[in-house]
Amino acid sequence: MIVRSAAKSLLLYSPSKSRAREKIHNLLDGFSGIVQTDAYTGYEQMGMQGTPLANVIHPKCWAHARRYFTDLIEFEGTEDARTIIRMISELYEVEEPVRGKAPLVRSVYRQEKSKPILARIKAFLTESSNRHLPKSRMGKAIKYVQNHWSDLVRFVDDGHIDLDTNPVERMFKPTILLRKNALFIGSDEGGQAWGILSSIIETCKLNGVNPEPYLKWVLDQITNKLPRSEYEKLLPWNAPAEFLVGR
Repeated sequence: MIVRSAAKSLLLYSPSKSRAREKIHNLLDGFSGIVQTDAYTGYEQMGMQGTPLANVIHPKCWAHARRYFTDLIEFEGTEDARTIIRMISELYEVEEPVRGKAPLVRSVYRQEKSKPILARIKAFLTESSNRHLPKSRMGKAIKYVQNHWSDLVRFVDDGHIDLDTNPVERMFKPTILLRKNALFIGSDEGGQAWGILSSIIETCKLNGVNPEPYLKWVLDQITNKLPRSEYEKLLPWNAPAEFLVGR
């Protein structure tokens, strides 16, 4: 999970034996903010009143929506799937000039550029749904987008929201590459230790901090008996400028 604020970015690895709903609720209990995901059922109570996740804003991911149609082409090759993919690609093309820009800039730009494309996608989904059986691969792909439409289009009005979860998924790569070794991590405590260290290192990368000298500095500070009450000074975004990448 990546957590961003105005000047800070944090990546959190939370090892768990499952993605069960209660695990997600325990992790996000009381959290207020944006959590962008796919439509996995364990996330379905995000933003729902009367749950621990009532204050979560829960946009969905266009990359996952598009994947339903790209996977479909391999099996059926329907022209309707190709048309929808082309229109989703237009969303990505118009997004490129404002990628990483201020939220207000993004929301204003999206109202002008993205909203008309979304209107065409929605209309085409309605039209093409009449040509495909509900239980066919294409019918299910269309229904997925229609069912999650309100969450897929949240990005238009809120510039804090990305088009997809790809930045987070790229952060999974070190974990995926390590997967076989991690199977033999030894214990639950070992998994927690791995999660803490990985979170620190990847958070350093997000904030442009060189992890190796940063970790040495942190350990030196702790060895020199920095009071626990001052440990906030050791967070990556508070690191001395000399540890920034490129210095």
